[in-house]
Amino acid sequence: MLKAALSTRPKILRRAPVQEIVTEAPDLTSLPVQTCWPGDAGPLITWPVVLTRPHGSEASAVGRYNAGVYRAQVLGKDQLILRWLAHRGGALDFREHKRAHPGQPFPVSVVLGCDPATILGAVTPVPDTLSEYQFAGLLRGSRTEGNQRRYAKETLRRVAFIRIAQGVGLSLDDVRAALATLPEQRTPTPADWARLSRAWKPLIEARIASLAALRDQLDSCIGCGCLSLTDCPLRNGEDRLGTQGPGPRVLITDAERRQRRKRQG
Repeated sequence: MLKAALSTRPKILRRAPVQEIVTEAPDLTSLPVQTCWPGDAGPLITWPVVLTRPHGSEASAVGRYNAGVYRAQVLGKDQLILRWLAHRGGALDFREHKRAHPGQPFPVSVVLGCDPATILGAVTPVPDTLSEYQFAGLLRGSRTEGNQRRYAKETLRRVAFIRIAQGVGLSLDDVRAALATLPEQRTPTPADWARLSRAWKPLIEARIASLAALRDQLDSCIGCGCLSLTDCPLRNGEDRLGTQGPGPRVLITDAERRQRRKRQG
């Protein structure tokens, strides 16, 4: 189990094989890369894993690093260009950095020759709630003598948590915010999960109230402004509920009322 845990949980090492040879003035033109199409800006590097991290995050918070494979082309001995789509993690981190530090260089690491699991983790569209490093650890796992794959318990629990939360309609932003409260450098304890559960209780209860209202009142007017059902003119004549805001105002109001009664009771 210890071996499985080490294979799935990212950590920082004092020394690593990548540091065996250090060159202060690298020559990118010495790489065996080629120009793929006439007129390209420069030779295209194969499978570069580009590492960035969100503005304001701690360097030790490895789980928040973004790993992606982006188009990297060599322009000179110490210069290359990166192209990433606007919605990718690297681009999002870059925009946050520009807003916080206008005109300042954006720190980026480009890793060549990664192991297959890390490359697959970087190119796979995993949920934002799961680190690419954790996903790579999932791909590696560990194997028994019978060649069966084994994963750390805390990794399986996090993945199950994500799937269950998505299955009941909670957003990835909600899931990410919840998982961010768990420790990254150790296995979460029952107390950690209990603290997450308490923090999530109001959100879950509000969702339950909304689902109950949807179940019980969908065959009648819900205040959405369609005015297509028999009782719509009675409950929402001329869409007067629309002045309260968008959406099914009857369901929203009823759900809020139920929440108030629960808190008062």
